[in-house]
Amino acid sequence: MRSVILGICLLFAASMVSAQNLGIQFDKMPVGAKLYYKNSQNETWVQTYKGKSGKFYIVSEKWDGYNSPRTHYYNSDGHRVKTRYKSGGTVKYTPMNCERVVGSCTYRYNGNPKYNGMYQTSLVKEGSSYRYFWSEQKTSEKYEYLVTFGKYNVLQEESWTLSSGRKRWRKLLRIE
Repeated sequence: MRSVILGICLLFAASMVSAQNLGIQFDKMPVGAKLYYKNSQNETWVQTYKGKSGKFYIVSEKWDGYNSPRTHYYNSDGHRVKTRYKSGGTVKYTPMNCERVVGSCTYRYNGNPKYNGMYQTSLVKEGSSYRYFWSEQKTSEKYEYLVTFGKYNVLQEESWTLSSGRKRWRKLLRIE
């Protein structure tokens, strides 16, 4: 009887964990979908969902006015695990970039020596949005974001304040 109750509890716990997944829902997003973004510095960019290749979901990103396209690789849960730049540089997130993990999470950034290191995050539901806390262990740099996710669990809007006091934001303009 105990093993049956334990099994039911474990099954319930596993379903609760999966309900906390805010990874991008690539299984619902059509291949070729384009996401148009803008930020507080008036920069714009487009992310295009390219489909699945091997074990990764692929999203290309091109910023207007910059000749530095990049490709993002996401795992089966919709979390970013790697970014590759046109220049050949690659950034890996181990076990993944934690920006979409509800609760506390730690990941390693490896690619650009300036930013290599361990990062700690916490994502907490706050009404219809999430409060996202990010800190870098090496420099003790910290940020707090207010994040809203939209269709397919893509970033809808994000705002934060720099240490200088300047307000910053980025938002999704449309999906085509």
